[in-house]
Formats: sequence, C-alpha cells, structure tokens
Amino acid sequence: MQAAGSPKINTILKMECPGDCGKAKGFKVFGKSVFSDLSSICRSAVHSGAITDVEGGLIEVKVVSG
Repeated sequence: MQAAGSPKINTILKMECPGDCGKAKGFKVFGKSVFSDLSSICRSAVHSGAITDVEGGLIEVKVVSG
C-alpha cells in the first residue's frame, strides 16, 4: 500500500542537489544501490557516485516498491 501523497511506483523525479550537502547534520543514507525512502536523496546520490558532494548537481530518482 502506498501512503497518500507519495509518488507512484516507477515515477522518475528530477531534482537539483546543492553542493556541500554532506555538511548538513541529521541526514542519513540507508542502502547501497537502492536506497530506503528514509534516506537523504542528495546524500544517496553522493554515496552512489552520481554527483560529487563539492559540486552537487542534477539527479534523477526512480521510485520503486520494496
């Protein structure tokens, strides 16, 4: 079951992550290649190597079930 207001499965979201997001306190990453919805999106992108923490950048996130 999907929570109200959540994006639909297989939706692709595009967003801009700021540089230096790693300096922000209280944001965690859960997962390795598929990340939990509890994870910081931008920190997950840095963790996976999609962007660098220094520069940030545009990312795409695909919503999957699980």
